Amino acid sequence: MGDVYGKCLPVLTGKCMDCSLCYHTCPGGEVDFDALNNEIFGRKPGFVLGNFEKIYVGSAAKEYPSAAGGSVVSGLLLSLLKDGIVDAAAIVDFAAKEPDKAVFKIAQTADEIINAAGSKYVLTPADTALRIMDGEKKYAAVTLPCQSHGIRKAVQSGVLKNINFIIGLYCGNNLYHAATRSILKRFAMDQRVRKIAYRSGAWPGFFSAEDISGRTKKMTKSAFNYLSFLYTPDRCFYCIDLTNELADISVGDAWGYQSKSVIVVRTKKALSLIEKMRSAGQLLLEEISPEEAMMMHAHGLDNKKAGAFARMSIGKSRGLPVPAYGTFKAEAGAGRFRRERIFMKIVRIGRSGFVRFLAGICPVWIWDMLMSAVRKKWRKTTQKKTRESIAK
Repeated sequence: MGDVYGKCLPVLTGKCMDCSLCYHTCPGGEVDFDALNNEIFGRKPGFVLGNFEKIYVGSAAKEYPSAAGGSVVSGLLLSLLKDGIVDAAAIVDFAAKEPDKAVFKIAQTADEIINAAGSKYVLTPADTALRIMDGEKKYAAVTLPCQSHGIRKAVQSGVLKNINFIIGLYCGNNLYHAATRSILKRFAMDQRVRKIAYRSGAWPGFFSAEDISGRTKKMTKSAFNYLSFLYTPDRCFYCIDLTNELADISVGDAWGYQSKSVIVVRTKKALSLIEKMRSAGQLLLEEISPEEAMMMHAHGLDNKKAGAFARMSIGKSRGLPVPAYGTFKAEAGAGRFRRERIFMKIVRIGRSGFVRFLAGICPVWIWDMLMSAVRKKWRKTTQKKTRESIAK
């Protein structure tokens, strides 16, 4: 990938062999959900949550300080490694000498997995890990939905053969590295940062940074969310997958539960792992209905399953490149199109240097109050729509 901490787009570094593999495995232009679901699960997906066996809310019995959502992802990885189901895992960690940057790495020990625990809200190319994988070993991968799409397409094309288990994270959108830099600049730590955490403290957490003198500054998760209007890549706005539908297990925040995760178990081998860990007391789980899982993330699902299709239609009418999802589609009414056009205008304006500058000097408490109000209204509205849809 070229300019990893900028636009993060692929560049040609050697002679092209015209094999078209990069084009056919890239998830940016096309993800055929029907075909991939038939290949992975043997059936077409449900439109909202995809294919799944069971859904739980819970946490790991042993929690780790920097891990999010009750340490479920860390617990799963440690169990996979201990039981020999995988030899190593492709995970995201902070760069050793540049703590404001994140990198994919191959973790082969429990300590490496535990030390890398925690959320990272920054674009992180997965190809760095894929290139150093040993062809003789079996791997797990912790990925965002778009990365899961790419891995499944690479497996489908025969490029990847040794990723045995995908733990997929829920994702509303990702952020350019410039988003992190803007917060560090606000904190006057852009040249002196020693450590950052995107989700420190009690749920939903704080963005926190510590400089080389030991000084620490924080920003609430609600306030941090304003960055999504300024630094989100275009492709995120066209993504229809909140819950990581092509993973073996999907894990996200369990809204309404303190420091727990919602766990969507999608494949038979994932269900076997979950049941074994639950019986051994390694996972503390409560099964929930699909309806509760939908209500929990009604706002995010509405954005992906209705908003994204409207934005794609708008983008296509303007001659912009938009992804194809096979026969997967949804209809949107005139009111939805109006709202999405306004939203897209706000995003375009927000990307200007002047607006980013103003946003950077606006007091944090204003962003906290504003973004909390926006999310509260959004959740209330979409939960009402979801209840009506479930009732039908």
